[in-house]
Parts: sequence; C-alpha cells; structure tokens
Amino acid sequence: MSRIKDLQKYIHKTLGKSTEDPKEFAKWIAHLHGVALAAALIAKKRGEDPEIATMAGLLHDVEAYQAGSYDDHAHLGAELAKKILEELEVTTPEETAVIYSAIYH
Repeated sequence: MSRIKDLQKYIHKTLGKSTEDPKEFAKWIAHLHGVALAAALIAKKRGEDPEIATMAGLLHDVEAYQAGSYDDHAHLGAELAKKILEELEVTTPEETAVIYSAIYH
C-alpha cells in the first residue's frame, strides 16, 4: 500500500471514532481530501513535492476534529501530525519536519 493510502486509512479510522454522525464524518473527509488535492496542485506548480503536500493537507485539521475545537489548532495539529507520521513510519524525519512546519504555520 502507498504511504498516502496508509495515512488515509489511519485518518479515516481515527476520525470515525471521533463522531457518530455520518454526515459530519463525510464533511470532514471531503474537506481533508479537498485540501490535500489543492495542496498537491500548488506544490506541483511551485516545484515542491506533491506527495508531501498531500500528506500535510490530509493531516491539517485532524486534531481540531478530534478535539471539537479550533483553539490553537495549527500548533496542536502539527504536534499530532508529527506523532501520527512517526507512528506510521511513512516519512523521513526531513519530510516530517516539512509537514509539521506546513501545518504549524
């Protein structure tokens, strides 16, 4: 399985536990995938790695959805993204740092 598919599977499973409302879950997934696609297109246009941009887009709001709050979600989200990426072992430390920075800022 590709690392993006591994990450998608993890996010879907994790967020599925965060809500019992199928409409809310679908909204979250649609948003994350939409941002991931937009990030990939922007990265490609700028000569950056679209795969890394896709991962950042997929992860950018996971913490906010789990917490039910957008309070400080960029900083908290970056920390959660780093933990997820390290747990899944789908990125190098350098790639993790890029994704962390993209979400944090």
